[in-house]
Amino acid sequence: MRSPLAEIAAIASVLHCEAIAYALIGGWAVIAWGYLRTSDDFDLLIDLPASNRRRLLEALSGDWEAKWIEGGQDDPIPGLIRAKPKDGGLPIDLLPVRGRHDRAALSRAIGVPVEGTSIPVVAPEDLIAMKIEAGGGQDYEDARRLMDILAGKLDMKTLRERCRERRVSDRLDLIRPPKL
Repeated sequence: MRSPLAEIAAIASVLHCEAIAYALIGGWAVIAWGYLRTSDDFDLLIDLPASNRRRLLEALSGDWEAKWIEGGQDDPIPGLIRAKPKDGGLPIDLLPVRGRHDRAALSRAIGVPVEGTSIPVVAPEDLIAMKIEAGGGQDYEDARRLMDILAGKLDMKTLRERCRERRVSDRLDLIRPPKL
């Protein structure tokens, strides 16, 4: 069984070989930006056209049990590929981009060194906006904590723009009201 960081490096290698743009999101991205918490899986945002889904599933089949999971009606995620390491370890959810805002977030990802490679991680302003958009309790807590930890380093104008793009500005104000 590989370490969690070796696991993410291994799947990053497959995505690189398949020429699939990706970036770390979710709990491990929150960890990468400085808020230490637990996470029981990796989440990667990927730019994967539906027509290439089968090819990626085949590329992953050597080391992972990978399958497409169709999202349900009440599920905020319309579909994803779940890859579970065959030798144990943390599962990896590969979430296809859902439009121009996700695609733009991928283009702004920042490389973080992991196990001898560079893993793109969604920029903090994008990550906070995505967490607020997801809207779960842990998501809001992650957004709040990142804003606290990165205070003075976040570009608040950019954060407000990212939230406006995702139509969650009102929720950002609930988490961190604008200063008077």
